[in-house]
This record gives sequence, C-alpha cells and structure tokens, in this order.
Amino acid sequence: MRVRLTRLIAPFVAVLFLAACGGSGGGSSGTAASGGSAGGNEPYTVRFGSVGGLTDAGLYIAQSRGYFKQENLTVQFSRMAGGSALTTAIATRNLDVAGIAVTAGMFNAVDQGLGLRIVGDKQSVRPGVAATHFVAQQKYIGASVADTLHNLRGKTVAITDKTSASAPILDWLLNKYGMSLSDVNLRALGYPEITASLLNGSLDAAVELEPFLSQALASGHVVDVSDQTEVLPATGATTVPLVYSSSFIADHKSAAQRFMVAYMKGVRDYNDAMFKNVKKQQIVSVIAQGSGQPEAVVDKAHPAGLDPNQQVSVKFLGQLEDWFQKIGSVKNHVDPSTIVDDSFAKFAVDKLGQFKP
Repeated sequence: MRVRLTRLIAPFVAVLFLAACGGSGGGSSGTAASGGSAGGNEPYTVRFGSVGGLTDAGLYIAQSRGYFKQENLTVQFSRMAGGSALTTAIATRNLDVAGIAVTAGMFNAVDQGLGLRIVGDKQSVRPGVAATHFVAQQKYIGASVADTLHNLRGKTVAITDKTSASAPILDWLLNKYGMSLSDVNLRALGYPEITASLLNGSLDAAVELEPFLSQALASGHVVDVSDQTEVLPATGATTVPLVYSSSFIADHKSAAQRFMVAYMKGVRDYNDAMFKNVKKQQIVSVIAQGSGQPEAVVDKAHPAGLDPNQQVSVKFLGQLEDWFQKIGSVKNHVDPSTIVDDSFAKFAVDKLGQFKP
C-alpha cells in the first residue's frame, strides 16, 4: 500500500483567519487534480486525514483490496496531530474526509458556520468491543471497579484531550461509582506520553488506546479496570466519526457516495475478520502494513468498533454536546441532528445490503 503522508501545519491558521475575514479559504492544498464531478463515475482524488493508527483499518483494507480503485477513486492519506488540526483542515477545504474525535471544538466549529458533516463511524465502542480502556497502576487495584476508582481519589489520571469524548465518558464512569472528574487530578497527555508515564510510575491511571493499551498491560505494572462500555449505549457509541467537508458533499456528491461504498466494504471485511475469523490473518497483515505496527501487536490488540452499516447515534452525540455545554466548553447549543448526514451510509447500504452479524 502506498500511503502518502502530507504535513499540513501553520497555513491552516492563516486560511482560517482569511475565511473569518471573508476570504475564500477554499484552496485544495496543491491537489488541483482532485477535480471530478457531482455525478457519474468521474475519477477523483479524495484527501483523507486522521491521526493514524489501528482504527483506520477500514481505510487500509479498502485501499489494499482495491475497493477505492473500483469506485474510480484515489485516496491521499494525511496524518495530523489531533482533532483541532483535522477540524480546521476540513473546514478550510484542505481535506475532503477525516476521522475526527468528537470534541467541544467540533460543535463550536459548526456553531461558527464552518462546514462539516458527520456521515459515518471511524471508531466506536459497544459492549465487549472497545479499543480504549481505563487502566490503573497495579497498586490501586481493588476487589471491584468501585474499590479501584475510590483508591484513585486525588490521584493523577490522564486522557488525551479534556475537551474530547474521553472526558464525559470517564466522568460518567466515575459518576456511576459516586465520583466525578473533580475527584482526580486530570491531565491531558498524548498516548505515547501516557504509556511512558504509566510505565515509569509518574502517572496513576489513564484512558489508553490500542496499540498503547496492550503495551501498557504487557508491562505487568498496569491493570485493565474498565472498557467503559458500562456507561455507554448498548447499541454502540461513535467516539470518532467519519466527517465530510461541506464542499465535498456539495461539489462532489458522486465521489462522496462512492467513497462511502468502498469504505463500508473495508469496514465489513474488518468485522468479518475480527469477529467471525474470516481471513483474519490477511486483514491483520493489511492493518499492520497501513498502521506501521507489527502484526503481532495488531493481532493481540483489543479490536475497535467499526459499524458495518455506518450508523451514528444522534442521541449519543446529544449527550456529549450537553455535557460540553454544562461545563462551558460549548457556548451555544448545537442540535446534533443538524451535523449528521446519514444519506451516504444509506446509499452504500442500499447498494451493498444490510450487514448480517
């Protein structure tokens, strides 16, 4: 697989400033060949961005198995540091598609009129299926989850972003056992820093994501406390949605539909492999190559949820938005139903049929 890594940095700030001041802000960051049309099967280069990692599995598989090529699409992959950069890139038309964690910034961007729409699922959790787990140092582990959490009162706990879905989900877990985020010393660290800090003992507990999760657990000093699905909808909850730019939808609808068809095929192959053991080793190899991780790491990792029908719960997004608004991270109420466009997922399901577990 040939993955082209593009670094999009400071220019976003300038473009966003120009957009706010009435400038076009609509450059294609050097990909004029992206072309295409709103109808037919014209070739199109789709600019996709994410932080990378194992949860891009659906993309890796669709690329490797030629599903994008079948739809006359070329996908250009970009890796960025986090949700803020990705949201800016989508809003300023420097990306067509992105996997962006649900954050307060996403709701604020929509409130400010920056064009983006949630169209599907790039990472979700459901009972028994979660690539993110809450872990703690061995010395704090009690006889139950409740005991462990109470042992962490006043201790240092890390998540990657205090304005992402990780914060309310952890808060809800603590709430279930009579605590809240105010009962711990919450820090924001990147996953590599979280893992290193857990291993050297300077961090007491954290929310970890694969493959860092397995690395921490393998040390023997860190213990899995909860996958946190006990406080999430049983039907599943999308924490990192697949997002389209409004210009991609408006100007290249056919390409947007075809992208979803190809991506959904990749996601379904992933589900077949991980949960039905259908050609699992082949899929593990593809994910390892795409993510740059050893096959052994991918094989042992807790699999992420990727919805095979690309359904996104508007109700769950509403719960996240409500939490962000209550703590003041989101100033104005944003109706989640105005952010979600499920027409592309429906188009792909109409073409491929409903996935059968």
